[in-house]
Amino acid sequence: MSRIILPADEFDYPVVTLDYITGIDPIDVWIKFISYITNKEKDFIKEIDKKNVKEITKEDINNYQIINNQLSMAKLLIKYKYKDCIKKEYDKVINFMENNDLEEFISKRITEKEKIKINELIQSFDKESLNKFIESKNKKFNSLSIYNAYFLLIAKKKLYEINTKDVINTNIEEKRKRDIELHKSLTKKYGPIK
Repeated sequence: MSRIILPADEFDYPVVTLDYITGIDPIDVWIKFISYITNKEKDFIKEIDKKNVKEITKEDINNYQIINNQLSMAKLLIKYKYKDCIKKEYDKVINFMENNDLEEFISKRITEKEKIKINELIQSFDKESLNKFIESKNKKFNSLSIYNAYFLLIAKKKLYEINTKDVINTNIEEKRKRDIELHKSLTKKYGPIK
C-alpha cells in the first residue's frame, strides 16, 4: 500500500466527528467540550490551591495534570481549527481525536442529573419540534452553554435516529411494493404458482 507524504507545511486537517453532527463545525464541538471545566474540576483546583505543598498527593497531581492536559489540548484544537499547527502539534491533535471517543468525551462533561433531565425533555419532542429546535440553536452553537450544547447534540442524535428509521421503513415499503409488482408480473406472464 502506498502513502502520500505531504510536505511538513501542508496538512489536511481532518476532524473526527459523529454522524449526527451536521450544521456545526465538528472542531467547534471538540473545542467546546474539551475547554469546559466542570464544577467538580473547578472545586478540585480550588482545593489544590488551598493545600500546602506537602499535603498534595500523587493522585492530586495526576488529576491536576489531566485537567491541565485537557486545557492544553483545547488551545491546540483552536490552533488546529485555524490551520496554524506545526507538525508536532498537528500529530498530537490527530492522535488525540483518534484515541478519544467524541460521544463519550462529550457525555463526561455533563452531570448524570443533567443527562436525565435532557433525556426526559427530549422525549417530548417530535420530528417537527426537533427540526425547529435544531434550526434555532445550530448557528448559535459556540455561544450556547455546555448544557444547551449537549441538549442540541442529543436533539440532533434523536433526529438522526428518526430520519434513519424513516429511510429504513421507506426502503422496506418500497421493496415490499416491488415484490408485489414482480409477483403480479410473473403471475401474469407465467400463470399462478402451483
